[in-house]
Amino acid sequence: MQLFALTSKTKKALALLILVMLALALPGRPTLASTIQIYIDDQLLATDVEPQLINGRTYLPLRACSEALNASVEYDGATKHITIMYGDTEIQLTVGETQATINGQAYTIDAKPFLHNDFTLVPVRFVSEALHCLVEWEPQNSSVLIYTNSDSSMQSAKPTPSWDETIPQTDSIALEAIQQINNIRQQKKLETFISIGELTEIAEAHNHDMISNGYLATHSPIYGSPAKRAQAYNLQPISEAIAKVNYDLSNVSLAVSAWLNDPATNAILLNPSASFIGVAAYRPDNSNVVYITAEVLPTRAYFIDQPAQSTTETGKLTLNGRSTARTEVINIYKLSGQSSAMYTEKRHQTVTVNNTYFFTNIELWAPGSYAINVADCTIYVTYK
Repeated sequence: MQLFALTSKTKKALALLILVMLALALPGRPTLASTIQIYIDDQLLATDVEPQLINGRTYLPLRACSEALNASVEYDGATKHITIMYGDTEIQLTVGETQATINGQAYTIDAKPFLHNDFTLVPVRFVSEALHCLVEWEPQNSSVLIYTNSDSSMQSAKPTPSWDETIPQTDSIALEAIQQINNIRQQKKLETFISIGELTEIAEAHNHDMISNGYLATHSPIYGSPAKRAQAYNLQPISEAIAKVNYDLSNVSLAVSAWLNDPATNAILLNPSASFIGVAAYRPDNSNVVYITAEVLPTRAYFIDQPAQSTTETGKLTLNGRSTARTEVINIYKLSGQSSAMYTEKRHQTVTVNNTYFFTNIELWAPGSYAINVADCTIYVTYK
């Protein structure tokens, strides 16, 4: 759809006009209103009414900007219908609605105009992207930057979904989730979790798998259960909590609260025996939805790089591991030939933990099958 040919003066005016359309959210309590600044091609825009940041979106009053541009604006109080006309372009919106048109072509937008203190506040990104102008957010100084397009004519494109400039980086979201979980564990007199790379990698992979294959579940249709995915890292079976957070309506705090209010995930996150966690968050492009996965190893200690089952011909093993205790007791059971749940002999070794790591050498005293245990982690070794 051809919009119209733009002169330099027209482009500047339209760039100002599109400021009246940013964000995605229902009206709420303004925050940081007095600190937000709007720049058009690096020039500060002065308005009688300050911009408002509401639910993660920047808003400006429609009429203040439109009149400054000499644009024609009509508002029907009965239908709450807004018409913005400038040159050959006519934009129509309705307060509280996600339907809009540009020169008669319909769009479903993810931003709703609303009324606030006798002002009609409308969002930006729909019109700005339709006119191929760039909108950027500088969180360090709470500034919205609008850059006009230098082309002499433009073809319209379907606007992409709004990108919430106030949603934290995914690393920050994951860190916040761990901090909130640890705060609750402290209140319950439990040891706080230690974040480890293996679990974080499993969580990251599961987020990507859910997005790529269009599902939301702990069991992957491709890679299986959390326990099966942990096998690739030689870890004991792990427990998993997942969330899909729409930042237009929620945040990581509410996701963690939902986990703790659910008996199944509460048992995972507040397991007294668990000490290790990995949390990852992933946000698809042009989306305000964030996937969050938490992987928990339900034990105080575990062996590193040691498969759940292995075979040795030397009878001597070097075991490395991690623990949150100061010392750990490693139990070695020589299993009965008839059952892996029965043993004929037991020995143990006490090891010192240094900065959560330990290592020890053990000797299997006769051929046969052994179970080697530390805390709630058990591996099985066959000595031939």
